[in-house]
Amino acid sequence: MGNRVSIQFKNKDMEWGGESVVLFHHWGGQKFADFAKDWALKLKEDVKKFSDSKGHDPLTRLEPRNIMVQFMKALCGKPPYGTPHEHQYCFFNAKTGRMERTNEFLTYSLYFGKDEKDGDNSDNGHHVIELS
Repeated sequence: MGNRVSIQFKNKDMEWGGESVVLFHHWGGQKFADFAKDWALKLKEDVKKFSDSKGHDPLTRLEPRNIMVQFMKALCGKPPYGTPHEHQYCFFNAKTGRMERTNEFLTYSLYFGKDEKDGDNSDNGHHVIELS
């Protein structure tokens, strides 16, 4: 049971490093993939403001591996587009013997894979977000 999906950033104009790792989200669903696509479009617009050519660093060159890091930062402090109970990480505290919640973690539902087959995206598929 879940709402599984995966995303990946690619840039066909890159000679090397043209794709990021894959980010899987067990509860993210299509909303998560749509959020990532919209976020990438806005990022590209913002980057154009800082770069007058092809770019001088990994961010302004839109290197997918760097863009994935920027995307992870963008997720901090935002709902991870999953079930409401995961907005706080719930864990068993062995010292108290109780389940407790914390905001110290982003979510238990996200994980990386080397490619789209290295995790479960069976509900909503794999979404490639082209940056070029």
